[in-house]
Amino acid sequence: MRTVLMIYEKFPPFFGSGSHRPFQFAKYLHEFGYNPVVVGAVPAPGDPVDHSTDGELDGLAQVHAANRLRPLFDSAVASVRSLLPKRKRHVESVPGAPAADDHKPRPKRSTAFEETYGALYWLFYWHMDWALPGIVKSLEVQRKAKADLIWVTAPHTRNLFIGYWVARLTNKPLVLDIRDPWTYGSIWMPKNETMANVERYWARRILGAAQRIVFTSPLTAEEMGRRFPHAADKMRTITNGFADLGEPEPLRLAPTDACVFSYVGSLNPRRSPQVLLEALQLANRDPDFRAAARLQFIGGMAGYDALIDEYGVSNQVVDVGRVTQKDSVRYMCGADVNVLLQTIEEGQDVIAGKCFEYLAARKPILGVCSPTGGDAWLLRQDPSSRVVPFDSPPAVAAAMLDLWRAWAAPTDHGAETTDTLDIERFSRRNLTAQLADLFDEILGPR
Repeated sequence: MRTVLMIYEKFPPFFGSGSHRPFQFAKYLHEFGYNPVVVGAVPAPGDPVDHSTDGELDGLAQVHAANRLRPLFDSAVASVRSLLPKRKRHVESVPGAPAADDHKPRPKRSTAFEETYGALYWLFYWHMDWALPGIVKSLEVQRKAKADLIWVTAPHTRNLFIGYWVARLTNKPLVLDIRDPWTYGSIWMPKNETMANVERYWARRILGAAQRIVFTSPLTAEEMGRRFPHAADKMRTITNGFADLGEPEPLRLAPTDACVFSYVGSLNPRRSPQVLLEALQLANRDPDFRAAARLQFIGGMAGYDALIDEYGVSNQVVDVGRVTQKDSVRYMCGADVNVLLQTIEEGQDVIAGKCFEYLAARKPILGVCSPTGGDAWLLRQDPSSRVVPFDSPPAVAAAMLDLWRAWAAPTDHGAETTDTLDIERFSRRNLTAQLADLFDEILGPR
């Protein structure tokens, strides 16, 4: 049995889309001749956690955790600030001047000092906050585990920084697992050119040092190969997948005579619900659709609640809030149509992790995304799914109406097309077998 050291900051009990992939690899690797030893971070107060998977790795993997420095740093800064006298804003009484309550906050001016401070704080955050404790803990674990190989996943890409140094200091082969683009795309947002140059430097260096680089989308692998040709021959694709949860009991809040469109996941500027709400408003011109359709959000509205009333669809929208990973799968199974939402302009080559769980739920999927992106590439392999541009509410509304009509008047042909896609190749166990084969490719036959 060989040993692999797995490094990822937000390994469970952290709750997030990035946590599932390393957890599932750790769960199945022993079946393929590898003993996983994991190093993650200790959740800080306020970090989202999910304890529904506690105990699933008992006897299958060793999990170690290190404290990050930023919570301690922020706590120290807050303590110092609490000791300082509070400054009171003084507004002079000038003829014609508005009252103090009428003053609006002015945009903060960026100064050279602020930019320098921001760059230094980012350098601390990127290189020290999790990287330093992660390196120390990984080296400590490696002395005992004597792992044959280092595996590290990202984002955040500072995880890759840890993997690079641990592999270099222990002289072990390094495998990178990159779920999103690096130095381009919506997640990469350097605040200034200094930060951008630093991260580009580390991208070239770390990608060059790895023995293999795994991406979750073939489109991302192709684009990264063009951007980093010196590492292109080491790039591979192992997609995300779905966990084997047996046959989850469907879960839904709407009555059975309602057609439920369900979105599962976080909302943010990269996944804005505005296009869905506007499309729902347009589709409501059909009174029968308006009476039957419900739009369900699993994961919370993330501050977009006001849009529900703005589009006049409050009677049809259900905000379920945040649930456990297992319950999110149950909601997928209980929906009539699962909605995939991706409204990013750059880095569309990625494939959303939940896309595979949607496929496993065997329900029609409405993909509101780039027609040329990674999500569309995958969904087009499923005849029951629809792909519409994320920037066209009328097209989304038309797709909603078509899917509602198919739900209202199902046909035998429609039921068969839902099951035509072979999804077993996306099971976490089969994907872990691919990862183990990659390890064997590096380490040689056992």
